[in-house]
Amino acid sequence: MKIDINNLDALLFTFFWKDIKSIKSFLENGQSENTVFSDDVDITSLLNLEYAYNPNPLRATFFKVTENTCIMFPKLQDGWRSLSRQITQNMKATSCYMRIMDDKKILLPSNYFTYSNSGNERTVYASDEYRWVFANVGEPAFFENEDYYKNRMVKKRLNKNILIEYCDKLKITNSGVLEFSDECAFSYESYWEGEFADSKGTGSTLLAMK
Repeated sequence: MKIDINNLDALLFTFFWKDIKSIKSFLENGQSENTVFSDDVDITSLLNLEYAYNPNPLRATFFKVTENTCIMFPKLQDGWRSLSRQITQNMKATSCYMRIMDDKKILLPSNYFTYSNSGNERTVYASDEYRWVFANVGEPAFFENEDYYKNRMVKKRLNKNILIEYCDKLKITNSGVLEFSDECAFSYESYWEGEFADSKGTGSTLLAMK
């Protein structure tokens, strides 16, 4: 399967430099009665722009990219960062979380990446919070061009084109095209209980202006 990120308005994912079988095994070892695995995966539902803020169940789908890499697509507005951090830290994996948004098409866009390697974490983001905010934390990674961060226009310091360039340098994509396989693919769901457990995703938001 192939996805041309150049043609998408928004995409969230975490890329792991770790094989998909070992990640599935790790999640299975920590499985509880509230978690469910499924081999029934559908990439189409992950590419629309309705990312739930507080869904029940939480859901992420994993696909094999190469023998030693895989990608996680979350159905959650924050990218299910707690899950990707759990995998990264406990498996001592190199990972890169990307939130890529087209600022010409998305309401209040937020372009963001966190690159984790050998215990070091680097985060850079440019976000429209009714005014543009830019921040970078940690030591710059090898694939970054820090000259971009000097742009007087904050939204141009980290945008869709820059993030695609970084994806190419990391060999996540080739000219913005992401290619992966459904071999060994699986979905991971986590159900939660409590006062709002029956809301099934209350707080879902649309990230694009129609």
